[in-house]
Amino acid sequence: MNRIAVVRRGIAWAGPLVVIAIPKCPLCLLPLFAIAGIAAPPRPLLDAIVIVVVLSWCGFLLFTVRTKTLRVIAVIAAALVIVGRLAPLPPVSWIGVGVMAGIAILRLAARDRACSGACDR
Repeated sequence: MNRIAVVRRGIAWAGPLVVIAIPKCPLCLLPLFAIAGIAAPPRPLLDAIVIVVVLSWCGFLLFTVRTKTLRVIAVIAAALVIVGRLAPLPPVSWIGVGVMAGIAILRLAARDRACSGACDR
């Protein structure tokens, strides 16, 4: 596997994992930042970070995925996460994150199937 494929695979997984790792409420951040001696960032800053990560992930997929269906699903997933963060609706955010993780799993499974057929020869 070449370096570009490794980077693409890593980025495909990084977006959903970063969003999953970010606590969904500011109170969840307080103990984490207190351990490090840092004051918790305000919610608007945290929301901005999530939006940048989600839009970066979505933009990456729009340029690397060939199927239109997967592109549409990626845009819908990103929209769900953003709407869930801006209108405090954690279940909507979690659904979007789940769809993002599902896209990453589907992409990896498709690559493994394609590689197993081509690599066995």
